[in-house]
Amino acid sequence: MKLRLLPTMKPIITFLVALMAWMVPFYGSSQVVPCNVTLTQSLGGAPPVPPTYNMSNGTISTCSGVFYDPGGTGNYSNSTALITMTFCSDQPGEQIILDFSAYGFQVETNYDFLNIYDGTGTGGTQLWNSQTSGGSTNPGVITSTTGCLTITFSSDGSVTYQGWQADISCTNPAPNTFDCNGGDVLLTATGQGQQTTVMSNNFNAGLGSGWVATGGSAVGSPCGPSLDGTDYYWASTSTGTPNLTTVAYDVSCGGILTFDMAYATQGGAAPCEGPDLPNEGVTLQYSTDGGVTWTVIQYWDPNGGYDPTMTSWNNYSIPIPPGAQTPGTQFQWIQNNSSGTCCDNWGIDNVLITANTNCNAYWYDYNNIPGYPDPNTQTVNVTSTTTFGVWYTNGIDSCYASTTVVVPPGTTADAGPDQTICASGSVTIGGAPTTPDNGATYTWSTGATGTIGTGDNGQITVSPSVTTEYYLTVELNGCFAYDTVTVFIDLPPTASNPVPITVQCAADVPAPDPLVVTDENDDITIPPTVTFLSDVSDGLSCPETITRTYRVTDGCGSFVDVTQTITIHDTQSPVLAAPPANATYQCPADVPAIAGLGWTDNCDGAGTVMGTEVSDGLTCPETITRTWTYTDACGNVATETQTITVHDTQSPVFAAAPANASYQCIGDVPAMAGLGWTDNCDGSGTVTGTEVSDGLSCPETITRTWTYTDACGNTATETQTITVHDTQAPVFAPPPANVTVECAGDVPAMTNLGWTDNCDGAGSVTGTDASDGLSCPETITRTWTYADACGNNATVTQTIIVDDTTPPTASNPAPISVAGGTPIPPADPLVVNDEADNCTANPTVAWVSDVSDNGNCPEIITRTYSVTDDCGNQILVTQLISVGDAILPTASNPAPIVVQCIGDVPAPDPLVVTDEADNGAPPVVTFESDASDGLSCPETITRTYRVTDDCGNFIFVTQTITVHDTQNPV
Repeated sequence: MKLRLLPTMKPIITFLVALMAWMVPFYGSSQVVPCNVTLTQSLGGAPPVPPTYNMSNGTISTCSGVFYDPGGTGNYSNSTALITMTFCSDQPGEQIILDFSAYGFQVETNYDFLNIYDGTGTGGTQLWNSQTSGGSTNPGVITSTTGCLTITFSSDGSVTYQGWQADISCTNPAPNTFDCNGGDVLLTATGQGQQTTVMSNNFNAGLGSGWVATGGSAVGSPCGPSLDGTDYYWASTSTGTPNLTTVAYDVSCGGILTFDMAYATQGGAAPCEGPDLPNEGVTLQYSTDGGVTWTVIQYWDPNGGYDPTMTSWNNYSIPIPPGAQTPGTQFQWIQNNSSGTCCDNWGIDNVLITANTNCNAYWYDYNNIPGYPDPNTQTVNVTSTTTFGVWYTNGIDSCYASTTVVVPPGTTADAGPDQTICASGSVTIGGAPTTPDNGATYTWSTGATGTIGTGDNGQITVSPSVTTEYYLTVELNGCFAYDTVTVFIDLPPTASNPVPITVQCAADVPAPDPLVVTDENDDITIPPTVTFLSDVSDGLSCPETITRTYRVTDGCGSFVDVTQTITIHDTQSPVLAAPPANATYQCPADVPAIAGLGWTDNCDGAGTVMGTEVSDGLTCPETITRTWTYTDACGNVATETQTITVHDTQSPVFAAAPANASYQCIGDVPAMAGLGWTDNCDGSGTVTGTEVSDGLSCPETITRTWTYTDACGNTATETQTITVHDTQAPVFAPPPANVTVECAGDVPAMTNLGWTDNCDGAGSVTGTDASDGLSCPETITRTWTYADACGNNATVTQTIIVDDTTPPTASNPAPISVAGGTPIPPADPLVVNDEADNCTANPTVAWVSDVSDNGNCPEIITRTYSVTDDCGNQILVTQLISVGDAILPTASNPAPIVVQCIGDVPAPDPLVVTDEADNGAPPVVTFESDASDGLSCPETITRTYRVTDDCGNFIFVTQTITVHDTQNPV
């Protein structure tokens, strides 16, 4: 049998090995182990499945894989003829390694032969021989010194065994790192949810509690050190079947059993003699019914007693199976068979039982993947250094881990800035200087000539004859960077002739200005230099032409000349000052005298010229034209004119007419008067107006008009409108104030009300009453009205409200008493005998209800009557009818007392009431309250007691307590 550690167990073992580092023994209370997750990275993505090689003739070059006997994962066959197989490292200079130590090993001693040699044949040094070492001795780790290992094997015709299994590797494996391009990386998350350690025992302090041990056993180190070099439990069959049984633990949500175990080697001296037969091994089992029945978890076969995987201490980590996941589960290590009391010893150490804290399933959630849950492994492509994180959680408990995948930066290339040289020159290109980049290689080339140089500082000197582009390539560890630089050869500058200009006068010619050359350009000198050379005139005038020359020079001294044409030509007319504006005057006397007009010329200077004046000989209107003219030296003429119009267009102006007016009465209108006028040319005077009435009244309109016309027919008219209209209503004396009365008989008698009017005079009028026909309340509106001759009305009113809001009156009928068991008298409204009302002569009395208090001794019946007047105003009166005991108990007030201090006031004592009495049983006396008058020296406290008979009738009696300190201090 070939023992293997299943990949699914590795996360659990990783977690528990870490846990063992801090584990201390305990047997009762639990310890919580928090959630834990690790995140590892493997470059290149998911690792390939390692190749497998069964023993066969031939040579294999590799540094990975698994090497099996000829039977592969099963037993090898009988009668295997000699097989020779060679493994060599596929990495030059590295050694090949075969590692058998992690697996079981067994070949038949003296009959089946396995040999391992250093080198490519059997002539090299023999590194291992199954006959001399023993067929059950594991070869462990075999490493070549020549780069190759040769293995030979043969078997006889009878017994077969499991054979072997070995991992193939090489020394100094190639570094598993990225270059600057990055690549795929496999992320592997390994999580363990929160657990509770229910048992932890390393036996360093003896067996400890939490166990039941039977059969022969001891705690110590009788057969050499354990994995941690401390004491352990060691079992023997000297006194029966050895077993180690735990108490019951709650592992309802599952968990892990972790422990160290070892068998003694077959044939050793007691107590270190090990089991060898297939039925002498140890069984791990569990019980969920208190030990009545047991279920096997795993059994360990001794494998003949020499299997190093069994005879050395090994750590085991076993998930608690589903059937064992209960609140009360026991675990047991037991050896059911042995060869005698001397033999078959085995040991247990570092037992750790952890229970999952809750039953919710955990899942993985990677930060870089949307949603959840995620697989625990992820293959991602990484192009730059990136940190990845993962959560391990079940929605209640969670933990986090991260890992950073490093992608080294690539190299860089710097060809430097573009350069410019004059013809036949040379220049150094490249970064200045470029530090060697850890062994990077720099290569310079051009597209036409290929490689032109190499170096380790990225610089080179070149002398191109034409403008050339150079290429720089930098290589480092398989990564490349590129850059280019251009070396330009200088050419002569270029420029266009400046734009020609034209000016009016010689004085307007601008000074030479190189900035008028605006498009000078050069392939190298940016910008080239522009300078003035000369001005040359053609000697003419009107126009004169001047040729102006500029020179454009680059950094290498190459130049080009450009010219600008300047034309001098006076084409502008003289400019006269603005003439007086065209004007219109009312009268000839208003026209001003003519005056000279100034002029200016762009070339001739300035002066003054007199104008001429011509009239059209007409009047009303008369037109006068004034003209000014000037001609400059080049015949350019300027003319200005002014037109003057004499025309009287202004009407005479009246003095302001009286304002329009309105009057209430005809007697208010004033008499007519004359109205004055003035004229801009004619002078001034007075005119009498006319008056016309429209013959109406209420209103009557009177129009007064004044008119005057001057010598040129300009007319002025003014009017005044007078309105006679009486719009004022008569005015009443104030009416009586609004009033509210209770009864109709209270309404005051009607009276006459006086009036006055602005035109009609004065008088009086009698009013009228109008009722709304309602009652309670009734509203009476009293109105006085008068209209004058123009129909202006005046109206005033008084509102009288008749509303009886006073309820009737009546007294409560006298109470009556009825002996118990006697019918109460029927209701009789006549018992209310003093009903009365302010307006209703006889208000109505009616029975409303009888209401009992359901009491006893006595029962009180409240009989209610209503008293209602004609307006619905109502009161209620009640008559008390006592049925039974209505006699109050009697008692006298206790005698008053006087004390010196407040602390001397006695406690309430009902016995101070000494003469309580009642017509029935003796009444009960109880304390009710103490009430102080709030004063001092003296303070008076009124103490009240209640005296209550057996029917609940009660009275109060009071005792006066005076607190008055009359004693002098001592």
